[in-house]
Amino acid sequence: MTSEEEANKEKNYSDQREARSKELHEARMLDREHKYRREQERDHQQKKEKRRSEIKESSRNLEAATRISSRSARRYNDVSRPREMIVNNIKKLCNKFDTMNRNDFQTGITSLSKINLDLNRQGMFNYPDVSNMKFHKFNNALSTMYSGRNKRKWAQKKSYIRKKGYRKKSYRKKRRY
Repeated sequence: MTSEEEANKEKNYSDQREARSKELHEARMLDREHKYRREQERDHQQKKEKRRSEIKESSRNLEAATRISSRSARRYNDVSRPREMIVNNIKKLCNKFDTMNRNDFQTGITSLSKINLDLNRQGMFNYPDVSNMKFHKFNNALSTMYSGRNKRKWAQKKSYIRKKGYRKKSYRKKRRY
């Protein structure tokens, strides 16, 4: 009888020990998870702050780029234009590009390129405000516009415009920039 009681006691004790060790293990695992999460969040915050500071710096650098050359300054009767305005103009151009005829697009581009923005292929990607635009279209238009290899593309656009009924002599004029 005493041996049975002792066996039961030992069994209970071992069960309790197992349960306690399980609890401890789970608590440790939870702690580890929380620690890992906290570290991840801290890293994420640091990255965010770094990115913010980079954007601030780039915007400071770009304030110098919003100055207009004297020729176009006379055109706008204005010495400098705010950066948001320029970015909005570029955004408008990109959104309109599907329905725009050649003249509108080119005049828009030239007015923008006179402002000392980097309208090269790579340069435009550095603008954080403009990063969500339709760059494939905009970029294509920019890179082909001044290269003289875009005759076929604009011819297609012209035929589309003619069908719509926008006949203009100015299409046949040579434009110089």
